[in-house]
Amino acid sequence: MAKRNLAELKIPATPAFIPVAKRVATTLGGQLGFSLVDLDELSIALTQACDSAIAAANDLGSPADLKLTYFATTARWWSTSI
Repeated sequence: MAKRNLAELKIPATPAFIPVAKRVATTLGGQLGFSLVDLDELSIALTQACDSAIAAANDLGSPADLKLTYFATTARWWSTSI
């Protein structure tokens, strides 16, 4: 399965930046032909993943960043390694 990076995004690990991560994901998904249902599911999954990563970062007790890598594969586009 060939993989190509589409974008990388580094944001502070705070809920205020989740909309930025969602906007990047849905924009890329739209460019790749995702349906509205697929874009909605992607947005929900990304929000849940960011919420979990932010909670883990808060447990560390020091400021942290999230690095999201958006990539496409020959099988299907998917987002993130957080």
